[in-house]
Amino acid sequence: MLNKDFLKENAEIFAFLTIACFCLAVYGQVVSFEFINTDDNLYVYENPKVLSGLTLEAIYWAFTAFHAANWHPLTWISHQLDVSLFGSNAGAHHATNVIFHLLNSFLAFMLFRRLLGDYWKAFFVSLLFAIHPTHVESVAWISERKDVLSTMFWILTMLAYLNYSQAKTRVYVHYALVVLLFVLGLMSKPMLVTLPFVLLLCDYWPLERLRTLQDLPKLVIEKLPLFVLTGISSYITFLAQSSAGAVQAFEALPLTTRIFNAVIAYVKYIFMMFYPVNLGLQYGYDNVISPWKVIGALVFLVTVSFFCLWQARSRKYLIIGWLWFLGTLVPVIGLVQVGAQSMADRYTYIPYFGLFIMLVCGLGELAEKFHLQKTVVAAGFIACLALSVLCFRQVSYWRDSETLYRHSITVVGESFLIAHNLCHTLFFKNELEEATQYCLKSIVWNRYFDRTYSLLGLISVKQNRPEQALNYLSMALELNPHDPVNYLNLANALFILGRSDEAEEKLTKFVELMKRDQSKIDFNILLRAYSDVGLAYFKNKENEKAIRLYGRLVGSFPDNLEIRLNYAIMLFASGQLDEADKQISFIIEKSPTYAEAYNIRGLILAAKGKIEEAKQQLEKAIQIN
Repeated sequence: MLNKDFLKENAEIFAFLTIACFCLAVYGQVVSFEFINTDDNLYVYENPKVLSGLTLEAIYWAFTAFHAANWHPLTWISHQLDVSLFGSNAGAHHATNVIFHLLNSFLAFMLFRRLLGDYWKAFFVSLLFAIHPTHVESVAWISERKDVLSTMFWILTMLAYLNYSQAKTRVYVHYALVVLLFVLGLMSKPMLVTLPFVLLLCDYWPLERLRTLQDLPKLVIEKLPLFVLTGISSYITFLAQSSAGAVQAFEALPLTTRIFNAVIAYVKYIFMMFYPVNLGLQYGYDNVISPWKVIGALVFLVTVSFFCLWQARSRKYLIIGWLWFLGTLVPVIGLVQVGAQSMADRYTYIPYFGLFIMLVCGLGELAEKFHLQKTVVAAGFIACLALSVLCFRQVSYWRDSETLYRHSITVVGESFLIAHNLCHTLFFKNELEEATQYCLKSIVWNRYFDRTYSLLGLISVKQNRPEQALNYLSMALELNPHDPVNYLNLANALFILGRSDEAEEKLTKFVELMKRDQSKIDFNILLRAYSDVGLAYFKNKENEKAIRLYGRLVGSFPDNLEIRLNYAIMLFASGQLDEADKQISFIIEKSPTYAEAYNIRGLILAAKGKIEEAKQQLEKAIQIN
């Protein structure tokens, strides 16, 4: 049996081991999970700048691109490093997220041990952070690497700030480290813009540097560099998201709707903290917001705020935790609306620290008052065990796209985005009838979403209904004439109907738009559509048109090796062996382990009569596979 002295001497080790056991028991399953086709394509498996691995060219792109409606170069570099180390193995990318989350949980324990000055309070805050089900989205979704990475820098910045605030010598060195870590965090995700305000809260309690209002100006001036960086990051983020069309105009979503939703969302987030069930992806807006629901939520928030202010001197943890929660949610609460979701589980990753502080410190105070410390600690472990079961189940839904969307549409209800995403997933599994049903549901729930009409058009093409496809695709283009995908898909249908001149016109427009912004393309749809068009040309014995079509595509996406491989196949099929081999050489130079490229080179050499060389290439392809 372990005696009390042993536990006391090894308390930190016990905390780290316990957190690690809980965390790995819950998240260990992700190593067998797949990529999710929401955003993971943009971040990893269809992003040539990431699939190239960690190169100087890729790093330059990471710092200069507004891709996926964001500027977060360190996040891109972390994905590029993963590719260099593990290739495009989804399980390994998932494992990296878990490692960051585990590290964040350890750092949280270290931070709150110093902030709260109590071992068990710090332990339970960090354990709740490690296993709360609402945090699953940030960890199990590869695209949310930015969450776990930026939070690491958030906590490191706070630890550095604690050192700075207590330093007697080399104060400027300590402050420089605070600024550096803050900058690294902003380059991982701009969610850190609220961190300077949280540092001011810590100045009030527990650091007690803000004793009177006279102390405030000095502490604000002290943080001016951080506030300036916050402003710069906010401006860059707005540019990035506006350039990608992610920021919704007030005409699309009125300010009153945003405010009402924000008030309700705050209360929902609190409810989710205590009752984390029926969690899904992409919560939509209510079609009608009840005034009584808004009033009730507002009364609740105001009441809690007044109570925390009333207790601000005797129970400082209440006001600090409450303002931490309210304040850190401001960038994502929906006043500046990004995307179509009304709220998201991933937005709780940092804000819930505030609620955890309130809960754990409040229970700790009651335990001390009634001498129930051991009972409360035991109850805390039981609660965390129950929470870990819920968390494990929530993680399991992220194993693949179809599982996630089917679960989400069950718990979220009428979400046109989830229905669309499920339709998209089923389309690529060739389950066209069920895909059509979910597309039609998506249209019922939002008849203005062009991508759903576009998908219905592609389904109709696959079902050999070109006239019906043309109607759907024309509707998609009418709803959104700025999306290049809509021009590409319409061109596809026109080619099949034999209206080549009109199709060429749409393709020209597609290429023109794509040169402006390649982040809007879905490469799976692109390749499928172009393959269909190319085949249509070949069937009509218009080989040169097919080759010109693919040549134009390669010119628009020179770094996409799959597109270039298809181009090489077209050239080979038309007898242009030297040009086909030139394209294959480019692919092998960029990706020496691309097995299919060696297969095609083997066929080219065989066609040239170089049988032995052809065998060598085919054997190399087999070795790679």
